Amino acid sequence: MTDSMEDVDNLFGDTKIHPEIVRAVAEFGFHSLTPVQAATIPQFLNHKDVIVEAVTGSGKTLAFLIPCLEILLRRPEPWRPHDIGALILSPTRELALQIHAVLERLLKHTTLRGIAWIGGRPTAKDVADWDAQGGNVVVATPGRMVDMLEGGVGRGRWEVRQAVKSVEVVVLDEADRLLEMGFEVAVGEILGRLPKQRRTGMFSATQTTQLKQLIRAGMRNPVAIKVEEKLNLRTPTGLTSFYTIQSPQTKLDHLLAFLRAHRRQKHLLFFATCDCVNYFTLYLQHVFHKKKANVTAFPIMSLHRKLKHKRQAIFQEFSNVSAGILVCTDVVARGIDWPDIDWVIQFDVPKSAAVYVHRCGRTARMGGREGQSLLYLLPNEEPYVEFVQRNQRVSLLPLPESVSPSSADTSPVKSSDKLKRLTATDRDMHDKSIRAFVSYIRAYGQHECSVICRVKELDLCGLADAFGLLRLPRMPELREVDTGQFTESAVDIEKIPYKDKHREKQRQEKKERGDGGREGKMRKMKTEAFSLAKAKKLASKERKLVKKIQRKKKGAGDDADDGDLEELARDLRLIKKERLKKISRDAFNKQFAADSDSDDSDETSE
Repeated sequence: MTDSMEDVDNLFGDTKIHPEIVRAVAEFGFHSLTPVQAATIPQFLNHKDVIVEAVTGSGKTLAFLIPCLEILLRRPEPWRPHDIGALILSPTRELALQIHAVLERLLKHTTLRGIAWIGGRPTAKDVADWDAQGGNVVVATPGRMVDMLEGGVGRGRWEVRQAVKSVEVVVLDEADRLLEMGFEVAVGEILGRLPKQRRTGMFSATQTTQLKQLIRAGMRNPVAIKVEEKLNLRTPTGLTSFYTIQSPQTKLDHLLAFLRAHRRQKHLLFFATCDCVNYFTLYLQHVFHKKKANVTAFPIMSLHRKLKHKRQAIFQEFSNVSAGILVCTDVVARGIDWPDIDWVIQFDVPKSAAVYVHRCGRTARMGGREGQSLLYLLPNEEPYVEFVQRNQRVSLLPLPESVSPSSADTSPVKSSDKLKRLTATDRDMHDKSIRAFVSYIRAYGQHECSVICRVKELDLCGLADAFGLLRLPRMPELREVDTGQFTESAVDIEKIPYKDKHREKQRQEKKERGDGGREGKMRKMKTEAFSLAKAKKLASKERKLVKKIQRKKKGAGDDADDGDLEELARDLRLIKKERLKKISRDAFNKQFAADSDSDDSDETSE
């Protein structure tokens, strides 16, 4: 251990690092610093704010954790349990947990404490953990950090608001992603509560205009550090990137054949939307279900932002498997470091060239590892290859025969036919197919590269068939499409049951009450809207009629009936207000009673 500590100590050169940190780094087994670590650590420790732009998978986590801990350990006064010295903000809870895991290993031989505050679990739990043990280094997602800073609920939150006044260093990891996800206001609020005399580090793989604005607001004369791999590439040198062009009808078949051919490997499979992840995960689980004793099915999991409380368990489960598929969205496209990812497969074209790079960076990460990526493109998306190559300087190669699936891996039955059989027998699959298709088209219409990815150039009928739709949904994108190329199924949609008996029972009960089914709900909404519009129209006509009678009476000089006419008009207005829900029933009764009392008093006085 002594020799190993001396070797690690030599890594830092003239930069003095506490023995506790050196000992922890020695246990990682590193023999050299990565370029981003060698460039960042001395600057951060030399009282500089840093802006670090480095290729994904280059070792940025240790590049900010080591100087953060060194800064805290250099303080002469010991840190109390509830003094926050460092704050690290992460855009996603998965990345925050990963950073916290590395942090715990570095804190192993120190007296400092770390704590993670993330969404997806009750705030009360984080408050209780903070009250019980405190934390000198906080790793948090912006939303939860804002929650913890708000006073007035519980002793813990009040302490947090006071504790951040001792912060000496703050790090924004994947800073550009923080702003892309709409955390700009939250980040600004958090930074506004921190001491002005602090050191700030921003780490990301790309720089954006929003990020530059935040830099001007929160940093003082920062040092810019830009580290790229050899050959000026934005992706790791151990990564080999392929692409294949498939029609909508052959795309899913090719994917299944590819996965069968690489069954013993670990894959990340990216889709465009959460609904697509839900739908195709169920289909993949059906296809790769263990049917025979001599066939080993590999685990298929899904992960996206809408899973809420399940995300942490899925994250850990996929980390522990040696082979399997994680079907996911871009929620795990940044910063996540899973061991031994063999393939990153992008089934839907990424929304930007930068997102393509971030996704690919989940494999072939630091340490000389090798990895491969595969991008699926539709025929109209072929120019995307050149777009990525020019924009991100990434070399994309056609998928070679040596890697392509063989005919033995291809099923004789088309995936679209299998999907239609599934959707025709399970209402849950049918509902998910519609949501997946609609969400995919809507996401495609918002693609950043709108010159290449245009909805008008999509074969929408072919896509609907590939998604296994029984019928085309009603949506604006299909209004000008020749839908004659799509053959609708003869299956009665209303008769498709849920496989889940409990859900099917609930559906039948609603149907009997007359409030079940989409068509019934739509009819009810239309009827209510029609009734409301009709009531408003009648009320308007009655008011005009009353005013007309009033003018006629006054013009004739007949003043005797004016009071009665005004009373009638007042009562009509009151009744219409109650009918149109502009006033409550109680308010109506009170006003009506008041008018009656007034009439009685008038009669008495007379």
